[in-house]
Amino acid sequence: MITTSQLQLIGVHQIIDATRYGSWKKLLRVTAYTLRFIQRANVNRSMELKAEEIRSTEELWIKSIQCQSFPEEVRHMIMSGKTPAPLLVRQFNLYLDEKCLVRCRGRIQNSMLNQEVKTPMLLPSRHHVVELIIRDAHERMLHGGVNTTLTTIRERFWIIRGQQTVKKMCEMPKDRREILLAPSTTRTTRRTCFR
Repeated sequence: MITTSQLQLIGVHQIIDATRYGSWKKLLRVTAYTLRFIQRANVNRSMELKAEEIRSTEELWIKSIQCQSFPEEVRHMIMSGKTPAPLLVRQFNLYLDEKCLVRCRGRIQNSMLNQEVKTPMLLPSRHHVVELIIRDAHERMLHGGVNTTLTTIRERFWIIRGQQTVKKMCEMPKDRREILLAPSTTRTTRRTCFR
């Protein structure tokens, strides 16, 4: 039987295939229920998930993505700088927080913002879970566009090449664009229902 600490070591992506899910929220809920089943600590739990369970599940997925996508950077930060710093560590001033999440530091450090906003979690541009996060933010912002979606995402995450990645995800499919831009025959023809 696998424990939660073992799951953190091997990565949640080894247990749950993220490509089977089309929604970030659904992926988090399925993972949280799976973790609850694995732990079996409290038999009398309610069926509804708690916010803490969702938050810990999100952190588990982010750690897994970061370990998959940035193995050299994570290894360098764990070894406390005994090797030359990789480019991303120098470029984004990366560090590991108390929960072992890779975070970025920047010029915004001196602002009055929340610590999570000042030090966003680093994410790769090409990963299915990152696409789910972008899609979720885009829908929460009511399809507000690239800048609105990117601003919302950057409150918590820093995606490498974020502008390009969000733009690619937020673009309207060509077939829908053609339908919306085509002249409508029903609008231009005269209706004869009122004689």
